[in-house]
Amino acid sequence: MTKVAIVTGAAQGLASDGMDVAIIDLPAKKESLEKVSGEIQALGRKSLSLIADVSKEQEVKDAVKHTVEILGGLDVMVANAGIYQAASMFDVSDELLDKVLGTNLKGVLYSYRAAALQMIQQGRGGRIIGASSTSGIQSTAANVPYAVSKFGVRAITQTAALEWGQYGITVNAYAPGIILTPLVTESGGGPNGENYVNMLMGNAAMKRVGQPEEVAALVSFLASDGASYVTAPTEDLYLREVDECDFCSVRPQCVNEHFNAADGLNNNQFSLTIPKLNRYLVSKTPTARSMTRVAIVTGAAQGIGRAIALRLASDGVDIAVNDITKQQTEVEQLIEEIKTLGQNAIAVLADVSKEAEVQEMVSKTMVANAAVHGFASVLDVTDELFDWTMNVNCKGVLYCYRAAAAQMINQGRGGRIIGASMGGEMSVAYVASKFGVRAITQTAALEWGEHNITVNAYAPGLIDTPMSISAGNGASREQIIQAVRDYQCNNSV
Repeated sequence: MTKVAIVTGAAQGLASDGMDVAIIDLPAKKESLEKVSGEIQALGRKSLSLIADVSKEQEVKDAVKHTVEILGGLDVMVANAGIYQAASMFDVSDELLDKVLGTNLKGVLYSYRAAALQMIQQGRGGRIIGASSTSGIQSTAANVPYAVSKFGVRAITQTAALEWGQYGITVNAYAPGIILTPLVTESGGGPNGENYVNMLMGNAAMKRVGQPEEVAALVSFLASDGASYVTAPTEDLYLREVDECDFCSVRPQCVNEHFNAADGLNNNQFSLTIPKLNRYLVSKTPTARSMTRVAIVTGAAQGIGRAIALRLASDGVDIAVNDITKQQTEVEQLIEEIKTLGQNAIAVLADVSKEAEVQEMVSKTMVANAAVHGFASVLDVTDELFDWTMNVNCKGVLYCYRAAAAQMINQGRGGRIIGASMGGEMSVAYVASKFGVRAITQTAALEWGEHNITVNAYAPGLIDTPMSISAGNGASREQIIQAVRDYQCNNSV
């Protein structure tokens, strides 16, 4: 039978290969849509052009429904629609961040699950393909909204692949560099992308700008029968050869006995070993200063945040303990424990999802640990849950980072900014928010290194904390631990 594909953002350069195709874009792209539709029909295929805004879920659902009614089903979804707007950590506004995330991240979420629901109902599997970017793997300076959105696409893609593989649905994302599309030319790349060429030559293997047809060839393969066993990986690791560096952010499977999580704050040398790859990374930090250091730890009333606050206090750091107002009793108890270690401690009650409150609690060092866990699958997550989780876990980290950096730059003596990142299956909002933390962390490290500010994020697995237990859907602590052990055994290589 003839397969049917939907391509969002299709007026921007990606077309079809041997399928009937429904193409979707904004009203402003109507003329371009009709042109692409005519080209597809000239190849002897049916084509349907639809006007829809992918940042509005109902419009995405309606587009899928209309496609099925006219073309008879759905086999491939290519969530290609995206926008690009650059901004630095200090300059990005909530409005700009929400706009980019609305199209690039939520638009992918809506496209994925509208397609998946139809594919599951049809019972013949399918291919779902999203548009990430090299900015979704390694961020660059002054690129935070776009990087957060494209890291988030990877998070959603990995989560969806885990959830929908049982239905014969593969989920993948492509991550191109600079491709000659209107998005590139309209963002300052020049008519042929020439303004970006010199910037890229140092790191690019191919010393030229890519063409849309080259990306389309990859998408064609991912949509083909030959890619029936290709689906998003559950983990990844990106390494560079290094001898010494000022910034090191990796997620090893285990650490050697010499590694101490607070060594960066102690200004000691530390090392990480990655057994599978036999790599050895060394990072040196600046010479210790004689002055007492001050740290703010957000989300410190319990769990990982509490443990970090106590550890930093035992290392001689004065602590400002932050959490929300309802955790005041736990915060006060922690302060007393810190004082018994001989360090000063104060309570700073604030909601990290509100930037004005964050700005009031800033000092020398920021440990941005506050987080919430919204437990929901890709099909079940609501806009309210997704937004709430992103506001606390992603925007909260952004607010903490830049409030801390502004103070540290003003002081002129550098500093340490540390965020919390991790992820897991069946928790798409949480995973997307934590991929966003990685994007923000990488961007901030590039922008603020010149001020002697290091920015890192830790990425633990399941840690025995109240948040982990509360996310267990009523299961006991022992049941959760056993379930994790069983999962690790069943998925070990």
